[in-house]
Amino acid sequence: MIGSLTWKVIKRRIEGRFDPDTGADGGQTITLKCIERWSAAQNRIGIVDEKAITKRSHVPYTKNDDAISEAFYPILRYELGTIKNTRACDVTEIGIKSQVWAKFNGITNFAPLPTPVKIADGNKEDISYTEGKISAYAHRISFFTIDVRPSNYDANVGRNNGWEGMGGGYLFAVVGDSPVDIYSSIQIKHPSRGQYEYRLRPFESSRITKGGQGGGERPVLSLDARGDQQSYQAQAPTYGTFQITTKGQLIQPRQFFVHKEMAAPPDKQSDDETIVVSYQPVEQDTSRYEIQLLSCKALQTRGSYVEGESIRFVTLSNIFSRLTGVDPYRDNKPVGFKTTKENFQYARECRPKSVHERSPVGR
Repeated sequence: MIGSLTWKVIKRRIEGRFDPDTGADGGQTITLKCIERWSAAQNRIGIVDEKAITKRSHVPYTKNDDAISEAFYPILRYELGTIKNTRACDVTEIGIKSQVWAKFNGITNFAPLPTPVKIADGNKEDISYTEGKISAYAHRISFFTIDVRPSNYDANVGRNNGWEGMGGGYLFAVVGDSPVDIYSSIQIKHPSRGQYEYRLRPFESSRITKGGQGGGERPVLSLDARGDQQSYQAQAPTYGTFQITTKGQLIQPRQFFVHKEMAAPPDKQSDDETIVVSYQPVEQDTSRYEIQLLSCKALQTRGSYVEGESIRFVTLSNIFSRLTGVDPYRDNKPVGFKTTKENFQYARECRPKSVHERSPVGR
């Protein structure tokens, strides 16, 4: 599976071992045939230029849009789950037992690592850092959707051997962070009494991340027997309207894009001492002010900033994180999360070439 397309391996040719150090141009040549297409709007796949992998002078993540992320249209091996009614009925109930998790064994403990600038300063003082190791389970999320066709289907209907996706509802997800069974169920009420087949089809993640370029805001339905009841209608273009009932909660996939175990939290204090941040209240109230960014530019070239450069989003975020005591990145907060700081006074005497903040009350 690549994106919204399903492929079948029809030919393999082994040409020896590929070895870039000796220039041996070996490896395998694999021929794929597209057998299903599930989205007219997202019927694209990404192909990586060979030079992006083999060219020695290429250093990833050094320029904008020149790196290939792990979410750039990966090739996935998949399995399908099929459920078939043995007789005509009004409702089909599907029980699902899942285990979804990831595990890190002996990886670097990134959380306490200092920022690059602090490491550089430590080197000047002959300070050495030794990272710790951790082994831990971590969250993982699995997506799937449901296809339907009558048991007496016509293979010429549609383009996927009679199967049609049920649109108008939500994409399903299962979220887990440990090797514990997760039980859930989905009830499907038929348009009329009949005998149907259903297929649980994996949903490839690059369609959610837009090929690794972002996305993930559209809500999906995370199945959870302990959650609230969710009920909605879904339509199959040829076969009619189905009523879906299950339990769970709506989530945004981007909440799970980052493993906190794999990322060092940004420093809550700016490493650069040449940033000037000015705020002006826009609400004249003695108990609460809104703060608005007026200007913020580096006064001179220092650290990672050059003179006249506007403040970067991550630096501004670090300042607000320090002010409120909440770090949306490290604490894995969802998009649109808001926090309010009330009943406090804040003042700071700043020496030249330091971070200046002016706001008696902030929110």
